[in-house]
Amino acid sequence: MKLNKLVIAVLACLLVVNFVSLAPAATEQTGEVTITGVVEEMDGAYIIQADDADYMVEGFDVSAMVGQEVKATGVVTENDEGKVITATIVETVAE
Repeated sequence: MKLNKLVIAVLACLLVVNFVSLAPAATEQTGEVTITGVVEEMDGAYIIQADDADYMVEGFDVSAMVGQEVKATGVVTENDEGKVITATIVETVAE
């Protein structure tokens, strides 16, 4: 009887470890990325000028951050005008 309980407990632990190790990180699940760059205003839209590209910002008001370096996290897509980040978090980078 004690052996059966021990075997069940061990199998349960192995099952939990297996599920945890297979679960990808949150950013991988949502497709979110983090970019760093300077916020600029162009033709009434706000962009983040990063080293690799310019990203139009949607989903977050960055108007008070113009000229500041920021770190933005969100989902990046591409349209006819270029790359777009639908930001969930935008924080200024401390200098």
